Amino acid sequence: MKKAGAGLLIAFGLALMLGPLAQHVRAAGGVVAFDFAGQWTGSAQEANNPALPVTADFTTSGPKTFTGTLDVHDTPPTQCTVSGRAKRHSKVAIHLTCGGGGKVTLRGKLNPDTETIAGKFVRMGKHKRHVGTFTLTKQPPSPSGAFVDDR
Repeated sequence: MKKAGAGLLIAFGLALMLGPLAQHVRAAGGVVAFDFAGQWTGSAQEANNPALPVTADFTTSGPKTFTGTLDVHDTPPTQCTVSGRAKRHSKVAIHLTCGGGGKVTLRGKLNPDTETIAGKFVRMGKHKRHVGTFTLTKQPPSPSGAFVDDR
């Protein structure tokens, strides 16, 4: 005859053994660890307008957050401050505050293999929302001392 507590003991033992595995599976669907710090280049295109070159300089400010600046190479050029956050499933949200008080929200998806963020943005105008697409690609760091003359 089985004891009534034996099933509970087995279940508890399995939970202890499988607990770290379950935690790992949850983390796999969570936030991707990625270093956003560095130089980024790309483009942004608002509907019915030509694509504009964009450069950004991000600094990591926390495990899932980053800050920095983003420059839109337009006439006249526009500089924005950046507040970004990595979200679940490789999604990224970036909030821009630009010169003149303009607000832009970028929502994209990070491809860690190509170090690229691509997605859509919304810029709030005086009377309507302006939407478009963007792409930012992280640039490799420049080698230090690459041009040292050994003569």
